[in-house]
Amino acid sequence: MKALYHLLVCFGLLTGLTTCKNGDDDSDSAEPLAAIETAIPNGLIPGSALTLKGRNFLSVTSVKLANTTVPASDFIRTAPDELSFKVPMGTTAGKICIVNQNGQGEWKDMALITSGVLTADNVGVNVSSPVQGYYSDACSPQWFMYCLNGACLVYRRQTRAVPVGAPAGATCEKYYSVEQISGSSYEVYPNDRVTLKFELKKNSQEYTGMVIMIMNGTTYLGNMVKKSSGGSLIGYSIIDGQTLKLCNPYPNPPAGFYGQPSQLCAEFKPCTNCQ
Repeated sequence: MKALYHLLVCFGLLTGLTTCKNGDDDSDSAEPLAAIETAIPNGLIPGSALTLKGRNFLSVTSVKLANTTVPASDFIRTAPDELSFKVPMGTTAGKICIVNQNGQGEWKDMALITSGVLTADNVGVNVSSPVQGYYSDACSPQWFMYCLNGACLVYRRQTRAVPVGAPAGATCEKYYSVEQISGSSYEVYPNDRVTLKFELKKNSQEYTGMVIMIMNGTTYLGNMVKKSSGGSLIGYSIIDGQTLKLCNPYPNPPAGFYGQPSQLCAEFKPCTNCQ
């Protein structure tokens, strides 16, 4: 009788159910299918970051896009029901869904972002060094700067070897570190206002263009903009999608640009009109 009852339930004849499980197993331990509730930004920018929020993300194995798949090994995880990843180059508009251990979730329509501050057309990929100039001191460290609300944010990149004739034991400081995030290497540049993390291309000193920005404890994921489009950094808060833009006052700096960037900021005010 138990077998007959189970058969009737499976066909919905007694309860109207349309699915069934093993009659000897009343547990339901598998995580339900994943559902996407929010996308930041609300569209696709191949080469830049996308953050998805929703339900049942704990056992996610991949994200399916219209013409490609992103494995879990490429995710940046910041919360149980949140994941971020770089949208592969060549990704086309279409549907997107999340796959977890229980199967494929619902599809969500996603278009390419073609207007705004960061788009599929102006996103920077295969980006060269951000260096804009050199300090006028014995170690000659490289520097670059960005602007935030009219203020200069100065970053030191690296130094050359200890200069000839320096005292014994003299060293030149290294101003950045390298951090491993989801299988990728990032150069990390600290700053009191905004810390920057640039993703490096594998086996190369060039950058992919993807950038992580941290300001006041909030993480913004985004990208460098092509230098021909201004060379700014654009990121979206993984919390609420708010935009953070760091303007580049020198997308094409003159060769042999030596000096103290703080003095340059004070005298030439390059950030006054850099929005």
